[in-house]
Amino acid sequence: MPAAITPLDDFDLKLLAALQTDVRQTHQHLAEQVHLSASQVSRRIQRLTDSGLVRGAVALLQPAAVGLAVTAYVLVTLRRHDQGCVRLLGQDLVLQEEVVEMSALTGEADYLLKLRCHDMQHLSAFLSERLMSHSEIATVKTSIVLQPLKETTRVSLAYAQKMQDKAD
Repeated sequence: MPAAITPLDDFDLKLLAALQTDVRQTHQHLAEQVHLSASQVSRRIQRLTDSGLVRGAVALLQPAAVGLAVTAYVLVTLRRHDQGCVRLLGQDLVLQEEVVEMSALTGEADYLLKLRCHDMQHLSAFLSERLMSHSEIATVKTSIVLQPLKETTRVSLAYAQKMQDKAD
C-alpha cells in the first residue's frame, strides 16, 4: 500500500523548496521568501516534520574530502530467498560502514548497494572479505563510478505535484 500523500499548499511547496536549498536559513529569512510570518513558518515546519514528510536536517559532506574517494554500485543476487537468509544478510549489510545506501530490488538482482571506500584496495577487500564471504550470496556485480554526473537529495516538488495532479 503506498504511503499517504501529505496535502501541501503553495506556501508549503515554497517553504520545502527553500529548505531543500539550505536548511540553515532562519525562520525569519524563510518567512521573507515565502511571504509568511516567522511564527507561521515555524508552525508549518513543525507540522511537516510531525507528518513525516521532513525526515531530518543533515550536513551533506564531500566523501572525497574525508578520504572516501571511491564510489561503487554493487548488484547482489542471493543463493536462496528464504526469510532467514534474507533477514541475516540484510542485518549484516546495513551495519557495514561502507554501505551508504541499500535497496531491495525486483529483476535479476536482489539488492543494490552503494559503497563509499577509501581506495580500490579498500573496495577489493570489502568485496572479497565481507561481501562475497557470505554463503547466502550467489553473485556480486560491481560498477565503479568514474565521474558522478548528478547527485542530489532534493525531491522535485514541481514534478511530484504534477504527477499527483495527473493521478487525481
